Amino acid sequence: MGNERSWFSCGRFADDAIVFCKSRRQAEKAYDQAKIILEDKLQLTMHPEKTKIVHFDDGFRFLGFDLWKDYLVLPKKRANKFKDKIRYLSRRQQGKNVEEI
Repeated sequence: MGNERSWFSCGRFADDAIVFCKSRRQAEKAYDQAKIILEDKLQLTMHPEKTKIVHFDDGFRFLGFDLWKDYLVLPKKRANKFKDKIRYLSRRQQGKNVEEI
């Protein structure tokens, strides 16, 4: 790929990946290159229903987040679960002194 890497950026979490490109043509090129590397060299399969090219303005879902060009949205159920975890971790130890905790 040489010096061509500057036209895209990417990230991944476990076996999920996301690639950002400046144009549709570049996205199609990145898709083709990823397919060659993953399927031919690493013997992995790209999920046809999850693997797609979208425009950031149209938004998309990745790892449970709804992403758009200027913001992201955490689904209500996931936000509530996050809040519950924070409440649990920051709960007050009622009626106990430091030694008892």
